[in-house]
Amino acid sequence: MITELQFPTFPIDKRNKMLYNDTMELTGDKLRELRYKHNMTLVELASQTGYTWTHIQRMEKGRYKISDRLLRLLIAWEWIK
Repeated sequence: MITELQFPTFPIDKRNKMLYNDTMELTGDKLRELRYKHNMTLVELASQTGYTWTHIQRMEKGRYKISDRLLRLLIAWEWIK
């Protein structure tokens, strides 16, 4: 489990097709799958990312776009390779 917020400093580079395509296709279902894989509840993921649990739930359901900030965190945590 992540013990503190860790914000990566690297940008997501749209010219790097592999990184951009892999991460930009992250869907709500995939986000939920990753959260389950790492045994985290909505509340736990929310506290680690700075989002509310309802915001994450809406991202998982496809109501909200998955933010670049969340993508960077998932990459930094090596949830997405």
